[in-house]
Amino acid sequence: MRHRRVWFIPVLALLLGSAATFVFAEDEDGKPDPAEEEAWQRVTDAADALRAHRTGEDRSHTRNDVMRELADAAAAFLAQGTEDVSRARTAARHVSNYFRILEDWHGALEVWTDALQRYEQPSLRTTFHDGRGRAYVALGNLDEAHAEAQALRELAEAYEPVRLSAHALAIDLDAAALAAATEPNLAATSRLAAEAAGYLIENVAEPHIHLRVFYTLPRLTATLNQPEWLELTARLAADNAPEGSNLWVLMLQHRGTALVELGRPDEANATIQRLRQGVDLESNTTARRAVATIERALVLAPGTEAPNFELYDVKGEQRFSVEDFRGEIVLLEFWATWCGPCRRVMEDHLQPLHEAYAERGLTILGIGSPTRDTAEAQAAFAKEHGYGWLKLFDEQAEAIRAYHVTGLPTLVLLDREGKVVTHSSGAGAISAIRTYLHDHLGPVEQPSDAD
Repeated sequence: MRHRRVWFIPVLALLLGSAATFVFAEDEDGKPDPAEEEAWQRVTDAADALRAHRTGEDRSHTRNDVMRELADAAAAFLAQGTEDVSRARTAARHVSNYFRILEDWHGALEVWTDALQRYEQPSLRTTFHDGRGRAYVALGNLDEAHAEAQALRELAEAYEPVRLSAHALAIDLDAAALAAATEPNLAATSRLAAEAAGYLIENVAEPHIHLRVFYTLPRLTATLNQPEWLELTARLAADNAPEGSNLWVLMLQHRGTALVELGRPDEANATIQRLRQGVDLESNTTARRAVATIERALVLAPGTEAPNFELYDVKGEQRFSVEDFRGEIVLLEFWATWCGPCRRVMEDHLQPLHEAYAERGLTILGIGSPTRDTAEAQAAFAKEHGYGWLKLFDEQAEAIRAYHVTGLPTLVLLDREGKVVTHSSGAGAISAIRTYLHDHLGPVEQPSDAD
């Protein structure tokens, strides 16, 4: 790579009434680097093409082809070794977004590994280590993912400007790796939950607090399935954030949902009232969503009657309802073919549960999302992978609305009377589901040595 000077030129933006700063990457002779400018133009053109596809202005190529071009263009730009940190950060965001959507984890891993060899800026290296760790999680290389989390912690210790962000990403990456494990490591999960809680308490007053850690804690408590961690989540909201701030709102949101899980609906309702009194819901979108989240948790709290629905199977041949399976334990699985975590949950958890309990009183109902998906695609996917449980297609999002599904996969376990046992986004409830099935349908039968 040729040596370049980076010039920062303040320009008075008269039309905007403010000062702007433009960054130019130049060769030694003072001219922009043609190779970098060409690579950046490719990124810009690809981003424009994706926007045109999303708005319907240009659908001459498939969505995947357009995203692939943007991902490849961004990867090629990072390979230039630019000194323009802003451009590099934008390219890294495109790589992270679109390699993930395309599920090209090997490709992403190559990009991040190459970038780590080219860039020394701590803020960029934080992004690259996190990206490489996410790829390792998706590929099932969990030891390597934990190693990337450790690299992030070392960056946090070495460079004060990235201390908060790198440490927050390390906690979240470790949590993702633990959640992806087939058998949860409760000791490691407990340690990480304690670390996440400590991080929040220590840094909650920081102006640049990273809420990603706060979202990590409930996922860890769900994996642990231990009341003391739910209690911790509930207590964190009490005195550790300025009242009325978005952080305060979000902490109360998780306090309310934790109280529901603990079987304390009166306290959850009191949390809703505290939110209503502390902020103006009409002007605060975050607070409105927080109240809606707690109310949704109350609707689907353990012991409540599960909402009924009627949906056709993915072949469009027959309609089924939840009430059709009264008398059996029912596991609802909200999913889509493009959802990577859904695929892992099906392969690692639902297929073994189906094989172990289908003849002993467990019915799994796959509820297919209509978002960017079709009944035909879902039927073909189930056939290809040999998933034998019943697949329904929620064409009008009827069940999705009734069960307040906000992310995929979502799992809802119902007892023989049609009442909610547990409700969770992601694989966090798998441990509780296994325990319930063990207690009500018996242990999983292990193959004999003769088998």
